[in-house]
Parts: sequence; C-alpha cells; structure tokens
Amino acid sequence: MTDERLDLWIAYFVNLRNVLKLSEWRIILEDKLPDNPDCGAAVQTLYGRRVASVRLCYGWDDLGPERQRLYATHELLHLYFTPIQSVMDRAKECFGDQAELAASYHMEQMEYAIDGLAEAIAPLLPLPEDTE
Repeated sequence: MTDERLDLWIAYFVNLRNVLKLSEWRIILEDKLPDNPDCGAAVQTLYGRRVASVRLCYGWDDLGPERQRLYATHELLHLYFTPIQSVMDRAKECFGDQAELAASYHMEQMEYAIDGLAEAIAPLLPLPEDTE
C-alpha cells in the first residue's frame, strides 16, 4: 500500500476512533498484513499504554466501503475490551494450562460479542470517503 493510501486509512481510523469515544488511544497503521490471512484487519495493543497498531488485509482497497467500515469498527471496538483481555493474559501467566483453556473460550466469546456490536454499530458510522 502506498504512503498516500496509508495516510488516507489512518485518517479514517482516527475519525472512527473519535466517533467511538476512543480518542485517548493512539492509532498506528502498520504496512504489514495481519498474521491470520483470513482476517480483514487486525489490531494489537501495547501493554500498559493506549497505543493500538492496525494491520489491513491484502486487497483492503478492493473490499468496498461497507466492509471496510465494518472491519475498522470491529478492530476499534477491541480497544474497549483491552483491560479484560489483559486480565486473561495475566491469568495465563499465573495459572498455566487451566487459565489457557479459559482464555481461549474467553477470546472466542469476546470475538462473537465484538462482531455483533460491530454489525450493529457500523451502519451508524461514516463510510470512508475515498476508496478508489
């Protein structure tokens, strides 16, 4: 993705971040693909800081504005759940295998919840202005 396209998408993510009342978060758009090739986008947070790096899938510009908005909303909603995820990560460190199993169930259920929220909220948010 060109620097011009990255700038366009970071501006869009920052706009959505503000609309979603997440303005205390710093958003970084990485010019890397998500680790999981089946993801439309992925977000990773920096422990102890309100910094989130976002990766967009291959072909992001070809997804269409509604899908882009949905994926962007989904990834930003993860930021609300970061404190809960941190608790689960600490539990895995402290309690080992039993906590690992609970954390995997937790992650699955959290994804369902975030996906449902994104489906409900995304249509209320602005579409990207320039996806060409």
